[in-house]
Amino acid sequence: MGFARRRPRQPGTTPRSSCTPRTPENSAWPGSGPPAPNGVAWSGSSPRRGPRARAHVTPFTAAECAALVTAARSLGVTVGAHTCPHYLCLPAEQAPPSAAGDQCRPPLRPAANRAALWDALLGEAPVITTVGSGHRAGTGITTLSMTLPALWTAAARRGRGLADLARWTSASPAELLGLDTKGAIVAGGDADLVAFCPDSQWRVPHDNGGPYAGRQLTGRVLRTWVGGVETSEGSATPETPLTRSRRRPAEV
Repeated sequence: MGFARRRPRQPGTTPRSSCTPRTPENSAWPGSGPPAPNGVAWSGSSPRRGPRARAHVTPFTAAECAALVTAARSLGVTVGAHTCPHYLCLPAEQAPPSAAGDQCRPPLRPAANRAALWDALLGEAPVITTVGSGHRAGTGITTLSMTLPALWTAAARRGRGLADLARWTSASPAELLGLDTKGAIVAGGDADLVAFCPDSQWRVPHDNGGPYAGRQLTGRVLRTWVGGVETSEGSATPETPLTRSRRRPAEV
């Protein structure tokens, strides 16, 4: 799979990347990043044309850039986009100022952008084709263990089912990367599995340290297997009574 390179930077200009250290004018805090298209790590800004060209935009966070993906497709480029659950679930307006658990690059964006990202994921010809945790040391956000519950909570409110989650997070990434033994529960597959209870409601502990602290989520990871070998026993998420959040609104 090939990736088109960014256009060369013009002499005398300052590079702007979602992965570079941020100054007060180019901050990693929620809602403080530059507007599109600078807010997207665009791996195909000038995609190579032709039937064999292929690109995947990641992380796709500025929904205004969906038009760029659509335009590239009209030129015959096979291109899709990848986003993370926190960009779909957490609007910047609900993040406390300078909260360490909410720091990420690219930053969280306003609710209008979040709604537009869902449109890009749920459309008839979706621009966003894969969803993943976005967990990356130094520039990621502490949400790895919340990926399925948070995404399921938001998706179920929009009338989506577990088959959609499986496609976004497993089947589509496996197909994109040509991993024939992953992405489906089939004979001869790698048996990377998760036992997930979609009806369990729980509240993330207030001392969790991540951006979902205090929020009510639906869905609980019970057990996981990698290559057919169980990696956890019992509940993978903490048991916390459903009480009113003291920090922020409960919905994602």
